[in-house]
Parts: sequence; C-alpha cells; structure tokens
Amino acid sequence: MVEISSIFSLALPLGCIIAMYCDLTRFEIPNSLCIVVALAYLPFAILNETEWQDIGIHYLVGLAALGVGFLLFILGVFGGGDSKFIAAVILWFDTGDILPFIFYTTIFGGLLAILFIGFRSLPLPKSWRAHAVIAKLHSKKSGLPYALAIGGGGLVIYPQILP
Repeated sequence: MVEISSIFSLALPLGCIIAMYCDLTRFEIPNSLCIVVALAYLPFAILNETEWQDIGIHYLVGLAALGVGFLLFILGVFGGGDSKFIAAVILWFDTGDILPFIFYTTIFGGLLAILFIGFRSLPLPKSWRAHAVIAKLHSKKSGLPYALAIGGGGLVIYPQILP
C-alpha cells in the first residue's frame, strides 16, 4: 500500500519537472506551481512526524531563500519566477542538504549558461526560425530558463528527503 506521505513527496519532483518544462517553453514558472510545491511540504512533513519547530525552520529557510532570490531579481541576476521557485524547492531540504542543493544548482546553471552561449553563437537554421520557442531560446535578449538548473538540483537532492 502506498503511504499518503509518499503521494505528497511527489509534489517536489513533479513540481521540478513541470517548472523546467514551463521555463524552457515559455520562460515562465507559474506562481500556482510554486505555491503548490511550497504548501505540499507541510502535509509531507506532518505525515512523516517532523517536529513543528523543524517545520518552522524549513519555512524560515524558504522565506530567507525568497529574500535572497528577490535581491538577485532586483540585481537582474534571477527572474522573479526563479526566486519563488528556488524558495519553494529549498524548504523541502534539511539544513545539511541545502549546500549540496545550491552546489548542484550552480553546476547545472553553469552548464546551462555554456550550452546557451554555444547555441546562441551558432546561426539558427531557417526552418527552426518559424518555431517561436526555439527562436526565443536562441535570442541573446532572452535570459536563461534557470528552472532547468534549480529543478535539476532539486531532483538530485530529492532522494535524500525520502523517509
């Protein structure tokens, strides 16, 4: 029989995958997705008998990540959706998993930047220009769909949270 907490734990990987897809195809991470990922942590934690003070710490860490994310947004480093998404993802992790999550997210972000620099330096074949998504991904004026890096980091650390 599937435990109910296992069902709630799927919110994190599914949220990562959906955010990665949305950001890649639309350069947008839906606010509703960030809210669902953040709120799904609470029943997951309660069903896994996490202490209330620890749940509070998780949400405080998520709030701190949101603050840092908005600072990065103001500085033009991060998108607003990226800020909200990283906060929703990070609250799922214990304090010992946060640095590895940031490490993997940074590594994936660097690889993403290298990939996009290479892709955007090549001429886009004429047949591809008609595809709005590909044309936008190729545009040097577009940012990076950083949910790919955040989601990648989240998916790498996800097995650590499972009971």
